[in-house]
Amino acid sequence: KAVADWQQRFLRSTLPSWFSRMLINGCHVFSTNSLMSKDGEFALMETPKEPVVGALDRSFFSSLGTLLFFPTLAERELEQFGKTQDEEEPGRIYRDLGIECFHNPGYGASARGSAEEAANDIKIDLNAMFVLMAYRNYHMTGRLPALKNIFPKLKAAMEFGLYLDNDRDGIPDAEGNATTFDGLAVYGLNSYVAGLWIVATAAYVDIARELKRREEAEYYEKVLTTARKHFERRLWYAEGGYYRLFHDASPETDDHPATHNGCHSAQLAGPWLASFLHLELPGDDASEVREVFSYSRVHDALRSIDRLAAREEGVADGAMPDGSPWQNADSTHGSPVSEHSMPGLSMGYLACPNICYGNAERGLEILKKSYENVHVARQRVFNQPLTWDLDKNQPAGWGSDRHVSALTVWYCFYAIQGFLMDVPRKVVYIKPNLAQHENLLSCPIFTPICLGWLNYEETMDRGYGQRVDISFDSPVHVETIVLRIPKAVSRVAVHVLTDGDVGDAHQHTFPGEVHNTVRITLRQAILIHDSISIQLRQRSDVAAPIEP
Repeated sequence: KAVADWQQRFLRSTLPSWFSRMLINGCHVFSTNSLMSKDGEFALMETPKEPVVGALDRSFFSSLGTLLFFPTLAERELEQFGKTQDEEEPGRIYRDLGIECFHNPGYGASARGSAEEAANDIKIDLNAMFVLMAYRNYHMTGRLPALKNIFPKLKAAMEFGLYLDNDRDGIPDAEGNATTFDGLAVYGLNSYVAGLWIVATAAYVDIARELKRREEAEYYEKVLTTARKHFERRLWYAEGGYYRLFHDASPETDDHPATHNGCHSAQLAGPWLASFLHLELPGDDASEVREVFSYSRVHDALRSIDRLAAREEGVADGAMPDGSPWQNADSTHGSPVSEHSMPGLSMGYLACPNICYGNAERGLEILKKSYENVHVARQRVFNQPLTWDLDKNQPAGWGSDRHVSALTVWYCFYAIQGFLMDVPRKVVYIKPNLAQHENLLSCPIFTPICLGWLNYEETMDRGYGQRVDISFDSPVHVETIVLRIPKAVSRVAVHVLTDGDVGDAHQHTFPGEVHNTVRITLRQAILIHDSISIQLRQRSDVAAPIEP
């Protein structure tokens, strides 16, 4: 009955029915990939066929599903990674916990042969992912003891990242096959990893301040400033309108190129995660907030990815500046499989940034194409692969059997809903990302601590208006509610209704690059068990109504 209840919530929502089925059926990996010991150790295997346990670079994408359904187990899985330690490199995060076990951690298949191979095969995205998972879990559950317990490992992980930063740009430098994209050679500053590290650094600064580590926070604030500057200055490829694959400030050999202008479909993983976590930077003025990344450049890069890498059956992992299949640098061995995609992982790093950065229709198109190919045409509803051959329109290569990445679809739900409950700060964010000309959303609230329902509507009758109704099945504490309004609307009247008396709510509007943010602070933190209703109306003393 409980299972039927949460599934029916999605099926009766205004979400596309095919998308609701993707959310529900993506959970099949819990019954095929879960591994639990009698002692309570838990992790998901990357695939039952080759049961790598944990696989942090892949489970980073799927672990939101674990957190939503089994928050205690998600915390335990991350804790297990926190307890592992390489005696030679204490801050280096292992990629997995073992093969069908929890006590033989390793750095991946290519690094299990010898200590020398492990030392030369460093995946520089792992440490950033580890920090981001800890940050996400804390803010979605409010479990401060877990954050305090894992903080020493987070500190060591950040320090190891800077140890790998050869050119002092605030981001670890890549050397060859250094990311989750097997076969892709990158050197120096890589756009995919750089974005992850920038968001991880911003998250770590927030964690340090939360734990009263002022000097630590101030140090990494400076690192963050440096990293953002280098990301924009060295990676933005103006001629192509996207962030280039890599820029190496100091190539180790003469035959390694300093720059690779390939267009990687995962280059916007960082902006997506900043949006999901609602991470923002303080502006020069106390009344302003800034995006961590340039909204306009992210928007341009999304269009460039489509222009260069979009194929009939999906979006390839990447392409060269002229749209041809991309290649590794001439001096490196091997070649990335140019006409493949990762349908599960790309739901996060490609569909989500489209949804979050003003291209909701395109994001949904990417998701629906994956649904039509994987779920319908190949009937692999409960056996989704890691990699897809876009030419043959079928699974390809390693990881074709029940890959854990099917759970990434839950990030897409959060992207569409634009919802996040920051439990420790008693803040609720409601910033839906709807397709053009869509003004209604009615769907479940699904969090690690409670379920609920959201009704959202925008109107243009006598000026811009917005109505938000939220209800919760369990008691939650709320002190602040954050909404979004169009840039053209600078002032709104706010009316708040709850089951209890909250008095007059204080509201402040923060101008942003593309949208303005309305932050509503209730007179006192309230315990909501039933519902709260908020109405925004464009002030009559403001300029003429805007077009929807």
